[in-house]
Amino acid sequence: MKIGALSIIFLILIGLVLGLLIIGLPVNITLLTLTGISIFYLAFAYPVAVIAFLLFLGPFNILWIGIGITPLEAIYGFTFLILIVSWLSRRIIAGIFSAEGGSASGGKGKTERLASPISVPLAVFFAMTIIACIIGVLKGHKFQHWGSDLNTIMYYGLCFIMLDLVKDKKMVYRLFSLTVIAMVLGLLKAMYDVARIAQIHHLGTQILSAQHITLTTTNLTGLAMFIISVALSVTLAKGRKKSIFMLLSLFFGMMLLASFARSLWVSAIFGLAVLFFISSGKQKLSFAKLVLVTIILFSLCLSIAASFPSHNPLAKFFYDVEERYKSFFTARTEYTMISRDAEKQAAMKRAMIHPIFGNGLGTQITFFRYDQWFGKQTWYTTRYIHNVYMYLFLNMGLAGLLAFLWFCMSFVKYGLGLYRSLKDEMDRGLTLGITCAFLSLMVASLAGVVLIAPVVTIWFGFFAGALIIIDRSRKAEETKV
Repeated sequence: MKIGALSIIFLILIGLVLGLLIIGLPVNITLLTLTGISIFYLAFAYPVAVIAFLLFLGPFNILWIGIGITPLEAIYGFTFLILIVSWLSRRIIAGIFSAEGGSASGGKGKTERLASPISVPLAVFFAMTIIACIIGVLKGHKFQHWGSDLNTIMYYGLCFIMLDLVKDKKMVYRLFSLTVIAMVLGLLKAMYDVARIAQIHHLGTQILSAQHITLTTTNLTGLAMFIISVALSVTLAKGRKKSIFMLLSLFFGMMLLASFARSLWVSAIFGLAVLFFISSGKQKLSFAKLVLVTIILFSLCLSIAASFPSHNPLAKFFYDVEERYKSFFTARTEYTMISRDAEKQAAMKRAMIHPIFGNGLGTQITFFRYDQWFGKQTWYTTRYIHNVYMYLFLNMGLAGLLAFLWFCMSFVKYGLGLYRSLKDEMDRGLTLGITCAFLSLMVASLAGVVLIAPVVTIWFGFFAGALIIIDRSRKAEETKV
């Protein structure tokens, strides 16, 4: 087996660190050093493995769940930063050799053009984010606040990184399969966490609050995977893949239902409606069949649940679903919604102080909470706003908000145009699903900072890159013909 120069350097560094451990270097420092060296090595030698790691970890609800930066979150962000360094170094080296010898474009150092219908809007949004970051620093906002906001938005940059480090459409589908597996395992872990919380606190069947919070967080990406699975189910011809995605659609749909998150329910219905109207006639028929199968299964489960006593978990679940549905019509009177109104009024009031470029990343607002989240009504200070568009207006002003909306519209327009031009069923289904999923999350973002949540930005950075790679693969195939 041939050992490259990078592998030799990696082995030397590992030996050096182990030697330092032997002579008395603290174990924690040694482990962190080994982790850093390993990340550097993988980012430069096997960058696709690093991308797989970043995508796989998101759905397990072990990142971005508290205040402050945990060691795992620091490692995650550091890994993405090193991946960027690896990508940039490849482009710089390829550019140097291309300028000197004019042959880099035909060798292994070839870099892909970054131009695409979504590249400029995304780059402009990044530029506005940097400006907002500078404003936040000048205003004295805490590093933990503006740094966290900058970090989560920049994960969209995976879109550009993929064009050089992934390239191959087959690898795109391998990574997509990994995200499907991660989503299934992440939701199963979330259900286990709910059961464990109920057992520890002796909640019995009264676990709705824990279930809602845990599953809603995980289902930020579960909603996207649900829409994508449905799109693939109605696009693929009869076969094993179609059956698998039909089962996945039912599973992800049940997990959405079990989250009791009204915003996700509405967003899922919106995404499915868009998917139906965009689909071709044959796909509309397949979609209608899937809906009928779902109605039959749901009706059957409802009939079975009705035969059990009211304290039975299955009967209790459907009762909770019914009550949650009824709450749509009384939501405006809930103390939680009254608190959100106060939150948005406080955000708007502060946003209007600097309406053009915003107050800078890391901006906090203070409002009065009318709900009993802390056991009593109280004044509350936070950076989180239950509306991503209000959040962007507050932090980045009208300029940042318009840049983000430009990116969103470009993403959707590109996806729809690409869907109509594709012939391969898998490509069409994935493209349709990604586009409708993004629209669903745009709707969900009216009730939360969904589209700039880190677990969402890293996944849609991948999906945006996947669209570009699929498009370029289509063009390459048409050129050959």
